Amino acid sequence: MPYANLIATADKNYLLQIRQVNNPQFSPGQYPYVFPGNCSFFGGEINPGETASESFTREMREELPGLIFPSMNHRVYHWKEDIPRVMDRANAVFNGNLEHLLGFALDQPFPDSGAGKKYRGQGLTYREWLHVMSDAAGDNYFVARIDPAALLGVQDQEGGGHVWVPYFVAQCLVMSPSDKLAFLDDISGRVEQGEIALI
Repeated sequence: MPYANLIATADKNYLLQIRQVNNPQFSPGQYPYVFPGNCSFFGGEINPGETASESFTREMREELPGLIFPSMNHRVYHWKEDIPRVMDRANAVFNGNLEHLLGFALDQPFPDSGAGKKYRGQGLTYREWLHVMSDAAGDNYFVARIDPAALLGVQDQEGGGHVWVPYFVAQCLVMSPSDKLAFLDDISGRVEQGEIALI
C-alpha cells in the first residue's frame, strides 16, 4: 500500500497535519486511518493505476486545495532495505539518541488501534507494518520549501488542521512510523549540510 506524502519546510519549521481523534462516526479503537490523534505529513494512499506524482497531485488537491508548490524533490523509500540506512544515519546525527526519539521499537507489536482498517488484527510488528506500507512501489515523499503565507486562506479538507512546528519540537512528536523515519532522515540531511544545527 504505497503512499505519496508532502514534506514541507519553511526555514526550520515543518508543516504537519493533525490527525483527528474525536470522530463520533467511528467506534473507539476502530478508526479506518492510521495513528489517529497523532501528527503526520499531508498525503495519502496511491490508488491503483496512479503514478506517485499523480497521487500526490490528487491528494494535495483534496487536502490542501489551492496551495501552489514550487519545485520539489521526490524521495522514494523501500523500508525493507532503507530502514538500516535511515536509522544508522539518524542515530549518528542525533548522537546515539535515535531509539527514544522514534517512539517505537521495530520488533514491538504494532497497536491495532493505530493500524488502520486494512491491517488491524494482523499482529504485525512495526517493522512488518513498514514493509507492507511501502511494498514494491515504495513510500513516496515530495519535499518542498513553501512560504507559510501561501497557506493563508487554504482550508484543510481532511484531518484536524495543520500546524508549523519547529524541527526540534517535531523530532519529539509521535508520528506515523513511516513519516517519523522520513522526517528524521530529512533532518539528518539538513544537519549534515549545515542547514540546521541540533539543540
